[in-house]
Amino acid sequence: GYRLDVSLNSAFSSFVTGYQSKDLGSVTSASITGLSAGTAYYARLRAYDAAGNNSANSATASARTSALPDILAPTAAIISPANGANVSGTVNVAASASDNTGVVKLEFYIDALLKSTLTSAPYVYGLDTSALALGSHAIMVKAYDAAGNSGAQSITVSVVKSSGKTPPGQAKSRKSFLSPSSSTGATFETATKVEIFNMRGKKVFEATSTNGAPITWTGKESGKMVESGAYMARITDSSGAKQHQTIVVVK
Repeated sequence: GYRLDVSLNSAFSSFVTGYQSKDLGSVTSASITGLSAGTAYYARLRAYDAAGNNSANSATASARTSALPDILAPTAAIISPANGANVSGTVNVAASASDNTGVVKLEFYIDALLKSTLTSAPYVYGLDTSALALGSHAIMVKAYDAAGNSGAQSITVSVVKSSGKTPPGQAKSRKSFLSPSSSTGATFETATKVEIFNMRGKKVFEATSTNGAPITWTGKESGKMVESGAYMARITDSSGAKQHQTIVVVK
């Protein structure tokens, strides 16, 4: 018959439970069970006769078990605009996505129609609402990983007629770009508080106004220019109402 050793190392300094000199009997093949996925194992045999004499160890064989399939779906989230928001003009739809193995792409859908596909952050799509009818519309973002798993989030917004005026608390400039050479940055009028977050949720700026003066962010955190990418501004007005606006920093 044969005796089998199975170990996690080629020196056989330890053994897999149940596989130290395991008696296989007189067989020419055997199954090894209870192993972990994606792990290297080492095996060796010894033959024995009816008198109990054992041969020397065989040559060591090694193999790696297959990894478990990735079944975890990515998480996708729409950062702005807010669900139920009234929108007009061009609106930056900003999203975030995460996955245990990495996100390979994120798609933007408007009313179930694919409008944009991005393969890396920042995930921002400029939605021209003038091409949409007034009323309710669905926005969905869908993230994928390399295994083809997907995760999505949807919101509904209402397209309204543009008044041509800057909404209270939003940036005076409709442009959503800053640069290191900009001395003005993004100015928020009639806002009592402005908070800026990066796509990982970290707050990089906060300021309040008690005398009605505009609040300006020049794209800096603790005196240093932030990384290029999309940022979300949470704007609070004097009534306590909050709005959200996307700002894209380009170095």
